[in-house]
Amino acid sequence: MNGIFNKHLFLVTNWYFAHKEYFPSDGEGGQLYVRSINYSENFLKLDNLINNLEDQKDIIKYVDSWHREYKKFVEESEEVDWENISEEYFLKKLTQFLYSPRGAKYKTQFKFSNQLECGQLAPSVLVSSINYQHIGFESASEWVPAMDRVNLLVDESNISSILRDTDPLSNYNAVFPLAVRYSNWETDKVIGSELYQNMVSSLLAIFLTVLIFLGSLRGACIVIFCVAATIIEVAGFMHFWGLTVDVISCNTLVISIGLCVDFSAHIAHGFLSVSGNRYA
Repeated sequence: MNGIFNKHLFLVTNWYFAHKEYFPSDGEGGQLYVRSINYSENFLKLDNLINNLEDQKDIIKYVDSWHREYKKFVEESEEVDWENISEEYFLKKLTQFLYSPRGAKYKTQFKFSNQLECGQLAPSVLVSSINYQHIGFESASEWVPAMDRVNLLVDESNISSILRDTDPLSNYNAVFPLAVRYSNWETDKVIGSELYQNMVSSLLAIFLTVLIFLGSLRGACIVIFCVAATIIEVAGFMHFWGLTVDVISCNTLVISIGLCVDFSAHIAHGFLSVSGNRYA
């Protein structure tokens, strides 16, 4: 029976690693949201941002940009000085682009102040979006730096908003990245930075609590030594298994503290409360 189980386990393990190598899952998809900007003044800045994002081959799989296709669409018909275009010119060409075969698929990535009509000047753009996709990541040690790098590229783009200072949204960036799992990645980032502080605080709290209830400094030191040894052992196994600090591993460390302090404190209390013959 054990031989059959081991054989099936071996086959499942080989399938898992082969599937992971030859059929990797797609990475996390995200969007760059652009809101309330003067597109004619920030056209080249937006172009630089997209170029910089595409250059991050180690974290970005591809960028599907309406901006890039819009630029090609206009340049195919006429020569353009993008540094000196007007907002009216941009909106006029935008209508033509979105009603063309090349740009029709990007129409859903725009929110206008009014209805967009063919042959008419496009209304002011409230929000537009640019799609991109990350490569597949293995752990928080990869996806947290990738998210931080995308945020850094957006901050360095210096794309200015046209909102007034009195507008509540004026304090936010005119361009910001967003993805479904970015909230989870932010959690992993916070956990990674605060885990060590929380572990030290937990050990200190456990030591003081055990010292008060046991009434023995030596007993409290033995208990805290057992707790620290357990944490080191669990964290060591995580390291050699290739795990990184995330929500699951953090919860595992916290649970291990709760389990080992209970048993250690009871055993220490038992030795302290029972008298015996020291010469037996």
